[in-house]
Amino acid sequence: MHHQLAVRRLCAATILLALGYLFACRPAWSPDGKHLVYTGRKGETPCLLRYDRDTGAATTLLELEDRKGAFASRWSPAGDELLVLQGGSLKKDTLVVRRMSLQGEVRREFSFAHPDDAIGPLITPLVVVGDILLLGGKQLQKVDLETGEVESQAVGGECILAPRGDGAAYMLKRTGAEDSDWELGMLDPESLARTPLFRSPRGSRWDVLPLPAFSKDLSRVVLVGSRDEDPDVDDAARREHAFLVFRDGELENVLTIGRGDFGVGPPALGPHGVTIYTILAEHDATGVAISLYETTISGSVSRRTPLMHASQQRPGPRQDLASMPLTLQAAVSPDGALAAITTAFCDDLPDDRTGLLLVHLRDKQRKVTRVPFPE
Repeated sequence: MHHQLAVRRLCAATILLALGYLFACRPAWSPDGKHLVYTGRKGETPCLLRYDRDTGAATTLLELEDRKGAFASRWSPAGDELLVLQGGSLKKDTLVVRRMSLQGEVRREFSFAHPDDAIGPLITPLVVVGDILLLGGKQLQKVDLETGEVESQAVGGECILAPRGDGAAYMLKRTGAEDSDWELGMLDPESLARTPLFRSPRGSRWDVLPLPAFSKDLSRVVLVGSRDEDPDVDDAARREHAFLVFRDGELENVLTIGRGDFGVGPPALGPHGVTIYTILAEHDATGVAISLYETTISGSVSRRTPLMHASQQRPGPRQDLASMPLTLQAAVSPDGALAAITTAFCDDLPDDRTGLLLVHLRDKQRKVTRVPFPE
């Protein structure tokens, strides 16, 4: 790919930096699947909500005072405590960490500074290993959740982190490299040492979204990629989008989602590693149609479930086709029965489509239930 085309393209890292609230976009299921924590809105104010699957009720845990910023959440392994990261509502270089009960009682709170150009705090889900919170970007940050101490390390590029089993993974794009040139590996939470697992295939023209999904046995990695039919022509209408399935470091399968000018969100794997899910955003005559796309890992069966329609009357980064699915990331419940999506950061939706959307994955018609945001 010519360098000029790569510069013109809105790469994944640019999208993430443009969306200062992105880390709040994927809901977090409790380990037993009975509760879900997600960002909602109370009027114009972002809030952190807890959904009870047994009762169908949502409870407000936190609200932002100045109507800016958002939350990212991570459950403790026992499911009895929440780790909540808040950003964007204070100085832009400040993040707040809270440890909370399921009722919203704050047990510990502290704040710390992060680099202005950091991408890691904007990524979901949070990467926590033991009592260490790990953040990526042009610097890696190691935050001790007991003492509040922070260590930083430069990486010579953009390093985006993701959970990998009980540990941490990274995706690195070195400074000056093409968007299609990346490295995936394991990150040591103590030393921040990186151990490469594999790199982008030789000669690959796939520009990948640096948010991987791992199978439970860690043998498979799924990424979303896009590429132009002709490497010398930047033609969005003919661009191919696909899931790239790697097994033990080798490209095992390319599952084409489709061709055209539409947005594709990060992948999510079902609990058995058989089904891949993502969010699609596609233009139609009056705006943007949002759907949940799913396919088997062999590519033998796929389907789309319509979720909502955005009028896109007010242009902005959140309405861009490439970035819109990033604000509507799907979280699959531990039992594989529900996919949860919050519309908290999707503009121009009618009131009867905003809220927490629950797609019933065991229902043949893929029924969608909406839990409204609090008034």
